[in-house]
Amino acid sequence: MTEISGIASSGGCAHSAAPASSREKILSFTEGNEVFARQIVGEFLRITPPLLENMKKTLAENDLESLKGHCHRIKGDLAYLGEEHLMKVVSEIDCTTVTSEEIRSFFIEMDTMLKRLAKEWKLPDSPSSCAPQSD
Repeated sequence: MTEISGIASSGGCAHSAAPASSREKILSFTEGNEVFARQIVGEFLRITPPLLENMKKTLAENDLESLKGHCHRIKGDLAYLGEEHLMKVVSEIDCTTVTSEEIRSFFIEMDTMLKRLAKEWKLPDSPSSCAPQSD
């Protein structure tokens, strides 16, 4: 991934460890309805990889306004799924207070989270990885 101009560093992000599982949070939100929870997770796994690809494209083009729109969209989904750590990271990206390396780390963490959700809910993995490709 190339360095993104226009994204200032605030001295780094304080990232906490990602939660081991958001399953309980999702089930709590759906009042224990596992079928509905699986549908929610399945839809998230379907729509998120293309959204992340669009985020990477806007970063490459240094289109910060479009990036903010994508960040706003995914932030709500992450909150709903109980992924507070990633929600905070995407909030920092939305405010452009992170370095390009931290953004790269975000995509890797998102890829890991998508795989974890698919495994936890016994759903198919998303067809394409959202982790950034090495240059």
